[in-house]
Order: sequence, then structure tokens, then C-alpha cells
Amino acid sequence: MLHKTNVTLPPTPSTRIMQFVGGGFTLKKNGPELVAACKADDVEAAKGCLERCPYAIHFKDAEGLAPLHVAAAHDSKKCVVALVDHAPAVPARTPCGDTALHTAARSGAPQASAMLIASHDFALDAPNTWDETPLHLAASSGSIETVKYFIGAGADKTLRDHMKRTPYNVAEDLGFDEELLALLAVDDDEEPVTSRVEPSAAPAPPPPPERAVPTKPPPAGAAANVVRDRRNIDAAKKALEEALAL
Repeated sequence: MLHKTNVTLPPTPSTRIMQFVGGGFTLKKNGPELVAACKADDVEAAKGCLERCPYAIHFKDAEGLAPLHVAAAHDSKKCVVALVDHAPAVPARTPCGDTALHTAARSGAPQASAMLIASHDFALDAPNTWDETPLHLAASSGSIETVKYFIGAGADKTLRDHMKRTPYNVAEDLGFDEELLALLAVDDDEEPVTSRVEPSAAPAPPPPPERAVPTKPPPAGAAANVVRDRRNIDAAKKALEEALAL
């Protein structure tokens, strides 16, 4: 006879709430709070969120921005310095491939740009999905102070985006004044990395040089031994035929 036992099943995955050891706070609560702290440059609130929920560093808002990107966009210097020390925050990118340094440049945020450049955690000339470097985006912001930080750090002024534009071309297309254009101007001795000439208008490449047809080299090594052995066999066969004919 079977006896019934009361078994308590665990909750289904859809009803579980992700909890974090040491605080019992969820990502749903601390993620938005961390983003709000980054906007206000409230570094103590930001640190509190990360202490309660370390995974909040990976949270992304509706625009796909991680907390470090939000701090960079709002020129929140204190939060940028605090968050850049969290290694998982550095490689995060937005849907269009922007690093936090791209975001700071795009927003014309000079203090955030300076802190991120000084951290040496970001490639100064890294392209996003549209081949835009941070200097391209700094030029599009019109912030002279931000552009000065990038040029002072050695950003390449000759790189071109997907529309074949240098940072100078970007600023020029947006109608910014001569002071900004003078900062972005390419010197005569600086060669652009890519050409604005369309492939169809480019000159045809020269024909390849004519090469002499190589002659067949004499056999060497193991191949030479095979040839010699074959000659010896043919000579012995001929001698045997001559002997039988006598």
C-alpha cells in the first residue's frame, strides 16, 4: 500500500526574484537607484547601491546605457572616478558601440572625459559601430574644452568615420566657429588614414610585374635516388635480354 507524502516544490523560475548575498536587495531596485545617483553625481549613494548589489554595475537603462555611461554623459566626475575602478564597468558598450569615453565626448563632458582618459582603461581612438572615434563625437558636441582634452592626450585627428569625415569635417558640417576648427585642423605633414576619394574614381593599380617561367629543377634528395634506381633496373633488364638472345 502506497503512502502519500507532502512534497513542497520549489517556485518556478518565473516567480523567483534574483537576490544577492549580503544584502537581500534586488537588481530591479538598486539598478535604477545607481543610475539616478550617477546623474546627480551622488557618489555616496552610488557606492551604497554597489555595496548592496554589486551586479548593479551591469544594469542598463531604457537607452542601453550602463551606470558608467550615465555618469559620463552627465559629466559626473566623482561617480566616474568611483565606477571606473570596477573592472566590469569598463568594457560595457551602448547599442551603437560607444564606450563610456565615447559617451562623455558625445555629451561634451570635459571633466568626465578627462577622468576617463587619465584612467588609461579606454582606447583613445577606438571606433564605435559607425567608425566614430571619441574625437569625432567631441567635435560634434561643439565643446572646445572637451576637444582640447582629447587633442592634448594625443587623439588622432586624421581618422575618418563611416562617412569618410575627419573630426574637422564633422565640426565644419555642423557650422562650428573657427576656434574649434583650428583645434581640429590637420597639419600638412599629417596624412589622412583613409581617402575621401570614391573607389570608382581611384586610379587603377599597376599591372603585376612579369615573372620568368621557372624551369624544372633536376631531381634531388630522395627523388634523385628513385631516378638512379630506375636506371639501374633498366640496364640490368637489357643485359638479361642480351644474354638470353645468345
